[in-house]
Amino acid sequence: MVVEFDAPKEYSFPESKLGLQSLDNTAKLVKSKGRANIWKTNINSLSADALKLLDQTQSPKIRYSPVFRSKKNGFIMALPGNIVIEFLSYWSDNQIENWLATKGFKPIKKLDISERNFYEIETPAGIASLNIANLLIGQEGVVSSSPNWWREAVPK
Repeated sequence: MVVEFDAPKEYSFPESKLGLQSLDNTAKLVKSKGRANIWKTNINSLSADALKLLDQTQSPKIRYSPVFRSKKNGFIMALPGNIVIEFLSYWSDNQIENWLATKGFKPIKKLDISERNFYEIETPAGIASLNIANLLIGQEGVVSSSPNWWREAVPK
């Protein structure tokens, strides 16, 4: 399964040849949840390189992620892109911005959490965001690093 984020409505039409369906014409839309289309697809035929190519050829606002589950038959999770990093509380905004620049990261925003240094950082969608978050754990000044998980909301 694959989650497609922020695609125009016409991407989810059964006869569409856009987005995910341009790579797998057998893909079936399972459901739409807000800004996410959840597709059942032959994931074996969709390599990471194919999804990366799809990301590059579509609007930059459309992103793709494999589906993760919290447990067997648990709620659906995906990685729409971006990570959240907490830096040491005594680091200044200037220190953090310099650190990000030397690593080649683009800050999206500082999160307003009292006396804490949380920043949302731009990353690609999918496994790449998970890998980047994991690589930053334990680096100088980093308290925590986590991908921006999207979770399917289900009524209780």
